Parts: sequence; C-alpha cells; structure tokens
Amino acid sequence: MVQVYHDTQSLAEAQAYLEAAEAAGLRVLQNMPRDYLNADDEFWIQWVTTLSAYDALAWWYLPEEPTLNGTPHAAIARLYNIIHQYDPKHRPAAMYFGIEGPLEDWCDVVDIIMAGCYPEFESEPRACMKTWIDTARQDCPSRTVIGVPQFFDSSDFGRLGGHPTPHEARFDAYTALIAGAKGLNWFSYQNGARLTELWEGLQEIVSGLHELGPVILSPDRPQTVTVSVISGPTQSPNNHGYVYDSIQILQKEEHGAYIFASNLATDTVVAEFSGFSPDVIAVNVLYEGRRIPVSGGSFRDSFAEADVHIYRVLANITYLPLIMKNL
Repeated sequence: MVQVYHDTQSLAEAQAYLEAAEAAGLRVLQNMPRDYLNADDEFWIQWVTTLSAYDALAWWYLPEEPTLNGTPHAAIARLYNIIHQYDPKHRPAAMYFGIEGPLEDWCDVVDIIMAGCYPEFESEPRACMKTWIDTARQDCPSRTVIGVPQFFDSSDFGRLGGHPTPHEARFDAYTALIAGAKGLNWFSYQNGARLTELWEGLQEIVSGLHELGPVILSPDRPQTVTVSVISGPTQSPNNHGYVYDSIQILQKEEHGAYIFASNLATDTVVAEFSGFSPDVIAVNVLYEGRRIPVSGGSFRDSFAEADVHIYRVLANITYLPLIMKNL
C-alpha cells in the first residue's frame, strides 16, 4: 500500500496516481487534501464518487492531527459521512494522530487510527511506540489501530537524532504489533529511499512479517505464558509518565504456538518464560538459527537493547506442515 502525502492534490492527479498504482499491482491510501477542507459538499461528493471507482483505492486518509492543526470536529465529521454515503464499497477512513490527543474526541469520525512514534525525531525512548499504540487502543477501543514507525532522517528537519538502524526498525515494527497494532505504515517522506541501509533492512523486516502474516493476523488467544526478569532492568525508561515491564510478549496460535517478545529496556535483559505444558520440549528462535530447550515448563533467553525474539513452540507431538520456509 502506498500514499501520496500532499496537502494539495487535484482530482486529475489523484486519478493518475490510482491508475499508475493499479497498473503496478499496488493499493492506495487515498489522501483527502487539507487545503480543500472548507470546500463545499459538492466538491467532496465528486471527489469520493470519482475516486471510489478505482479498485486500487484501499482506504481514505482524512486530514491528519486535527487537534494539532486546529481542525474542527464538524469538518472531519462531514468528510467521514460523505465517504460512508458515497463510496459504494464502504472503504474505511483512516487518520494519523501524533501525541496531541485526546483521541477519544475523534473516535466517532474515523475507522482506523494511525498512531506514530519517531524516537530519533522527538528524542524519545523507543518504548514510545507502545505508549501511542496503547493510548489509541484505550481511547478508541472499537477502532483498528495501525502503527506508524519512523523511516526518515531527522536531520532533514533540523533535528540531530538521525534515523533508526535496521535493528531498531525491526524493534519498532514488532513492538507495535505486540502492543496490539493490526498493521504498519512506515512514514518516510520523500527522502526515505536514500537511506540505503535502512531500506535494505526494511525489506528484510517486511519479508519476515509477510511470512508470519497468518500468525500475526490469527485471532487473539489466552495469554498463558508469563515472563520474569532474571537479570538486567525490569522496566523501560519513563516516557511521558509511562513505564512498562522491560520484556513485552504476545502469544499467538496458528498451526502451532508462537511467542513474540521485545526488550523495551536500554540494557541487556535475561528473561525467563514460563507456563508451558509438559509436552513442550523446545522453542525455535525464528530468523536466528537457534533452538532453546524447555525444561519444567520454562526457558531463558537474553535480550540486548531493542532486541526482538520470535519463538515457535515445539511439542513432543506430530505437527502440521510448517507454514514458513525458514523455520
């Protein structure tokens, strides 16, 4: 899925982009330009009616960060209602929110909340990704939340923080999913493509996410596995008053059991995972070429700062065929 990020885009330009995306096999997060926010209803009805005919259109993108930009609730509500009235395919309307809040004021005029965290740009701990995903899910529990990690260099905007490494980008992605995000949309501006190392790392990250897609998107299940810290920090750095357990986990079930785990602390943590049934004999650490034995229903592993480990649970039974080529 791709997106044009402009405050001004003509209807003809939007059509041309959708046609090009369709030819390339891409879906589009269609911008609704802020500069036209005060246009009359007929303008927006024509906009939605015309563009909704394109199969490449996946979601509508409402003018973002309304509180920060002083956008009246009524203006967003009008666009939201026009979308749902005049798009025959009833595609969802998405909006990006930064830290301005409160999100609960906008739950009724958006279907998808895109919650971002840019640690290098804002000079925040990487745990900020969990903060903003948690905030969006708590404020608007009936809405889908998408994580928006940083994929740009802060120096382009006069900041000194730089950009994430591939290792940190992987942490941002999986921490968002562990916190409850249902998808990811990297925010790159136009300059992300020149960050060669990060771009190559991102392709590897996305390849892993694609392979794990059936697991990530499987229904929620009871979280029976627990984690305790054996050594190292037990908590994340304080971020806007939010502090978390250093090791965050998500338990999934799809042709076998999986544990996603990330380290929010800024130092190495050794953690013990417990609560496995007696038939569990080991876990494979995916993409790392490691296997850890499980004894007495538990195992231990080490996490460097911003580490993510993905475990596939191995039991002493016959498993269904593996769904991923590199397990």
